[in-house]
Amino acid sequence: MKNKIIILGITSDIGKELAKMFYEDNYEVVGTYNSSKNLGLLTKKNIKLLKIDMNNINNKDIIKLKKLSNNWKIFISCVGTISPIGKFFDNKIEKIKENFNINFFSNLEILKKIIVQRNKKSHLFFFSGSGSNGPSNELSAYCLSKLLLIKSAELISAEYPNLNCTTIGPGFIDTKIHKELISKKVKFKKAYGKYLSLKNREIDNNNPYKNIYSLIKKCIKYPIIAKGRNFSSKYDNWNNIFLKFQKQLKTNKNLFKLRRHDKI
Repeated sequence: MKNKIIILGITSDIGKELAKMFYEDNYEVVGTYNSSKNLGLLTKKNIKLLKIDMNNINNKDIIKLKKLSNNWKIFISCVGTISPIGKFFDNKIEKIKENFNINFFSNLEILKKIIVQRNKKSHLFFFSGSGSNGPSNELSAYCLSKLLLIKSAELISAEYPNLNCTTIGPGFIDTKIHKELISKKVKFKKAYGKYLSLKNREIDNNNPYKNIYSLIKKCIKYPIIAKGRNFSSKYDNWNNIFLKFQKQLKTNKNLFKLRRHDKI
C-alpha cells in the first residue's frame, strides 16, 4: 500500500513541485487548490484534486476531503498569503483576520476534521515565513500568522506522541505569493526593497524545492529529532545535522525552537 500525503495549496509553487516529487517517489497524493488555472500538468498525473476556498471552507468540501484522506501519513500545508501589506496599524482588522484565517486557522480547521483518519505514525509540515528572527517591515500580518504555526508545531508534537509536527523555513523563493507586493512596490518601499535584496542573493539557490523535499524526507526518517522543531531548508546544515542532534538534544532540548535567549 502506498503512503498517502495530503498537500493543502497544491497549486502554489512549492506545493506543485512537492506534489511532483512525492508522486514520482510512489506516494499517493491528495491535493487541495483554490484556482483551477494553476493546476497545469497536475491534472495529467494520478493525483486526487479537490477545490477548497481556504477562506471559506464548507462542510461539503470537508466531507469530500475526508473520503480521500483515509489513513494519510503526511500532511503538508502550502497555503499562504502576504496580504494585507502595510505597517502594523495601517491595515483594516478585517483584512488582518482574513490573513490569519488563510495562513493559520484554515490549517487547523482542516486538520481537526481529518486528524482521526491519519496513520498511527504520521507527520505534519508547516512553512514559516519572513520575520521569524526579526521584524519584516510592512509584512506584519504575514509574520504574525506564520509565527503561530511554529509554536503550533511544538504544541502538537508535545500533546500527541505519535503525531510529529515540523515547521520548515524555505528561505526566499521568488514565487507568485510576491505578486501583490511587486504590483504595489511604490507604496511599500521597505518591503519591496527587502524583496529585491533577497532576490539578488538567491543566485546560489538553484534548486530550493529539492532542498525542501529532501529536508521533509529527512524529518520523516528521524521523527524524534524533527518533531516540534523549526528548520531552514536553506540555512541549516540539515544534511549532516540529524545524527549529530541525537547527542545535542540530550543536553539542550530547546534547539531549533521558538525561544527567548536571556543570557548576557
